[in-house]
Amino acid sequence: MDRLTQRNKDDSAYYYPNCFEECDGAGHSPKCEKCSFNDKLCETLGKYEDTGLTPEQIIEMDKLYSEKCREAATLKKQIEILQAAAGREGPDGKETP
Repeated sequence: MDRLTQRNKDDSAYYYPNCFEECDGAGHSPKCEKCSFNDKLCETLGKYEDTGLTPEQIIEMDKLYSEKCREAATLKKQIEILQAAAGREGPDGKETP
């Protein structure tokens, strides 16, 4: 994902780095009305709002997804160990007859 915003140096607010590149960060100006970045901001915000989720909900969902991926990987390893112990796999990892 390409970020449209960054935090300022003292981490107290967001700003649009693109505005500094395009307009020297002069604040709202007549250039803003014709700026394609404004359209991109609106389009991106609209897509996030269409999810119906808050940033906090998305962060929580990401944490839960990562946790479940780790659990699935652990379970897969445990199954492989149990299969090997039961003699269903040879040392090469292939199923034995």
